[in-house]
Amino acid sequence: MTRWAQLLLVLTCLAPICFVQAAVEAGGRRYYAATLMLGVVVLLVSLCLFLLSGVRRYAAPVPKKVSDPAAKESEPLAFFVSYALPLVAGKEGSTATLIGLGAFTLIMGITLWQLQVFHVNPLLALFGYKFFGAKSDGVPVLVLTRSRALAGGDLSVIRMSETLWLLC
Repeated sequence: MTRWAQLLLVLTCLAPICFVQAAVEAGGRRYYAATLMLGVVVLLVSLCLFLLSGVRRYAAPVPKKVSDPAAKESEPLAFFVSYALPLVAGKEGSTATLIGLGAFTLIMGITLWQLQVFHVNPLLALFGYKFFGAKSDGVPVLVLTRSRALAGGDLSVIRMSETLWLLC
């Protein structure tokens, strides 16, 4: 996956934050801002779907041997609860709240990019993907799949980053 695609995947991680902010804006009767935020959510969800279909269509799968698979399904939920829900506590109509949201979004985007933790993307879980930690040649990797279970052994995967693979 290219750096551009990785950047877009990081940006799509922020869709739940925008969704929560849209709810806050609607609750404060600021419907224009709520509609704008929902438009951003639709754009980010569309980008995520586009990336997933593009990866499957244009990247060639390779065989990889994995061992010790273990489910890691709580990470996207922890991301959402820990970071997105506190935004609801912001003061209504406050410019400081919007500046804080912007700063938070920027810091989260940079952090997700630097750590290369694309798997905390709650949209992937929303689209039915499961997350499994495993090892390949002794190196920890993360495998995304729509299966409820992942057996070790030889798998056909698409490499999305050095440590993130999509099961074909």
